[in-house]
Amino acid sequence: MKIIGYFCILIVFLWSCSGTDTAPHESGKLAAIEVVEILHITDEYAEDFLFGRIVGIGVDSDGYILVGDQSERTIYHFSPDGDYLGNFGKEGAGPGEFGQFFGLSITPDDSLYIQDMMQSRVQAFGKSSDGTWRFGSTIPLRRGDGAFPSSLYKISDNAFLIHYMRGISPAGATGNKPFLQLSDRDGQKLGDKILELEPFETHVIRTDNQVMAISIPHTYSMPFTVSRNGHIYAGYSDNFLISRYDIQGNHELDITWPVEPLALTREEKDEAVSNFGDAASEVRSRIPDIRPAFIRLLVADSGDLWVNRGRINDKEIWYVFTSDGSPLYQVSLPSKYTVNQIRHGNIYGTLRDDDDLQSILVFRYITDDSAEGFATNK
Repeated sequence: MKIIGYFCILIVFLWSCSGTDTAPHESGKLAAIEVVEILHITDEYAEDFLFGRIVGIGVDSDGYILVGDQSERTIYHFSPDGDYLGNFGKEGAGPGEFGQFFGLSITPDDSLYIQDMMQSRVQAFGKSSDGTWRFGSTIPLRRGDGAFPSSLYKISDNAFLIHYMRGISPAGATGNKPFLQLSDRDGQKLGDKILELEPFETHVIRTDNQVMAISIPHTYSMPFTVSRNGHIYAGYSDNFLISRYDIQGNHELDITWPVEPLALTREEKDEAVSNFGDAASEVRSRIPDIRPAFIRLLVADSGDLWVNRGRINDKEIWYVFTSDGSPLYQVSLPSKYTVNQIRHGNIYGTLRDDDDLQSILVFRYITDDSAEGFATNK
């Protein structure tokens, strides 16, 4: 069930002076630290569980790991050591049952929120004294203004930040932007939109066999993330400029970093269109020559901002900044590894093998501020 491996990955520290409204971008002293693989949870020899399609990972305050599996409509529960403890949830429409997972998150007070897009709701679970998770309540996700809720972030007991998406169809994109808006526990919107986001470039493809409305791979968009204390980070990915906003959408500061524009290779473009069939040629012609400056944003439980630059030289590259934008270090991870959570000084994510099978892989990243020792392993 578990395979424990150890290897080192180089992380480069970047130091510079501070600014006022814009984070600095003068590189300085370089230092190297280790990132160590500490835990690998795989179903290869498991008798009690089988990973299908993993759509979310949550880690509680004690280091216990929850894995959302869309194929089974269930949540797998593992100890910090990777021991399988059981599962909960099943397909259905009742309390503690799911139609379609979209993601899960665990708040600092160990409340678990599971998004069910098919049933337009979020289900909340609480952790019992015996360590099990029990259903608590349902939060409706209401559509409105031609948009549908895509993800949820808890701000307080009665306030949630909702990411609303716009649909596209063969009739053409609406041109309306996705947006962020506060909602209460009953699904009612609180006030006006907080922030509008730039969508992926979409295009209608017409072939002899079908008509498709698709997002063009590698085009620029506006990734965002929300910290536990209510900071919103967002930026248009045509350059390395990320803005921080408060929970009301007021601009607080900008984070910049000088990055050299990187061209997409022919092989990367071919890989991006490999599943488009007859439309591959037309889709490929619309892929930009220069890759986005970044593709994802995450915030660690420490408050540090992690910026994913994408796959470069067969590694997933992350730049890490403080919440105020001071640069910290660069992290290189395996190319088929998707970071999901950064908590307790660990990186939690999923790894895909050559057969497209998923497993859970945990790394420990070690800085001068890291607590001594690693997560407990057997």
